[in-house]
Amino acid sequence: MKKLMTVLLTLILIIPVSFVHGEDLQLHSQFAYAYDGTSGQVLYDKAGNEKMFPASMTKVMTVYTALEKIKNLDEKITVVNSDVDQWWAKGASIANLEVGMTPTYRDLLYGALYPSGADACYILATRTYGSEEAFIKGMNDNAKKLGMDHTHFTNVVGLHDENHYSTCHDMALGLAAAYKLPAFKEVFNGRRYHATVNLWYFSVLTKIENKYHVSAPLILGAKSGYTSQAQHCLASAMALGDHDVFIVTGHAQSDGTGGVAVQDANTISQYLNNTKKVVTPVHQGDVVKKVSVCNAKLTSKTLIAKEDVSVVVDKSIADKDVKVSWDGPDSISAPYAKNKVIGKQVISANGQKLKEITYKNDKDIKIAIKSTVEEHRIPIIVLAFIMALILMIHHRNKKIRRRKARRKRQRQKQAKRS
Repeated sequence: MKKLMTVLLTLILIIPVSFVHGEDLQLHSQFAYAYDGTSGQVLYDKAGNEKMFPASMTKVMTVYTALEKIKNLDEKITVVNSDVDQWWAKGASIANLEVGMTPTYRDLLYGALYPSGADACYILATRTYGSEEAFIKGMNDNAKKLGMDHTHFTNVVGLHDENHYSTCHDMALGLAAAYKLPAFKEVFNGRRYHATVNLWYFSVLTKIENKYHVSAPLILGAKSGYTSQAQHCLASAMALGDHDVFIVTGHAQSDGTGGVAVQDANTISQYLNNTKKVVTPVHQGDVVKKVSVCNAKLTSKTLIAKEDVSVVVDKSIADKDVKVSWDGPDSISAPYAKNKVIGKQVISANGQKLKEITYKNDKDIKIAIKSTVEEHRIPIIVLAFIMALILMIHHRNKKIRRRKARRKRQRQKQAKRS
């Protein structure tokens, strides 16, 4: 009787697919990139891998790196001279913290992302890592882990430096990682905050809407940046169905109306909302593949989808045209190691690959002698017959040689007597 085992299913490879490369959306930004953090797909790309200066979008990574170390968001921190006395001279934005204040870590998160406070960022860095230098190393280490291969940070606030650079693609990856942290998401998607040190902070979306009457109703949260070298840039988030989509734009020159980066985020978000949809071709509990197993007690493994798998497609594509296929063997043979890849499930539409889901073996499969014997029963019987025949012939020849030897000895004895 065949036994069914559910194999550990691990999503280890997502193939990014760009539906749009450089389509003219009349953007102010020189660089733009929309990344679906749920499916791993690229939904819009305008020079998204070109080097750019991130300016204060850097603070997304600052807050993300600090949150890895913060254990209690309500812990109070005392502000000292070195936290605040350097930023006016450097021309950086501040969160208006003063010596002697005792903001909480939560206050500092809002102070870093809303007024883009360099003072708040510096306090986060020095209190969580001990020094700004150690914190910057932590930021660069995180960037490397997240696949931000064309990013390097030299400071925690985004001040211009030729060696402080990134790409829209990389910043989207960083924002996607940070957005998974509940504390970050809560701050990022907020609009206003009253700090415990009696300071009011307002998000960039609120400030842009109030000042320039520019709104982006589909954008849930954003972090802006500006230097004369970077120009206007914005890292933002929206929802497309139940998918989290991250839009990053860079180097937008103001046309005099203000809020150009928010205008571009609005243009891209509206475009995606109007032209894209989410399709779920794989559902939790679906049988992905039944794979035969040879040389083991287990005769088959059934791969089961552990979760829903969805992709983004053009609205012009019918749901039924989103296909799922198996790229792998129909059978495997023992021994088969734990975590060894069995095969891939491929999701495609109109011949375009959208996503690959790789399935791994959940436990070692050892050779079973009984199963091996049963599987090779006929060859073994034939081999045994041949071996028995050889032995019989060998035994017969041995008996013949013995008889000949006896006769020879008898003839020799007779010859001696005569």
